[in-house]
Amino acid sequence: MNNGFTPTEQRIMRVLGDMMEHTYEEIRQCLFDDMGERGNVYFHITQLRAKLRPKGQDILNRRDVGYRWVRLLPLNE
Repeated sequence: MNNGFTPTEQRIMRVLGDMMEHTYEEIRQCLFDDMGERGNVYFHITQLRAKLRPKGQDILNRRDVGYRWVRLLPLNE
């Protein structure tokens, strides 16, 4: 599943691949211990969103619930 994803992004996508919501802590566990700072999770999610959106996909975050990988519906023009 490389497709331009870094190894860390690939680990995150494997977790999110079931299309279920996952907590910040579950995502943080995809990072190496010395990289598990709060800002790094947000950084990787931001990078993934930038790569997924052109493909009609995104990662949604519901506050105090978790992250979920979704496919976006096309806009009818």
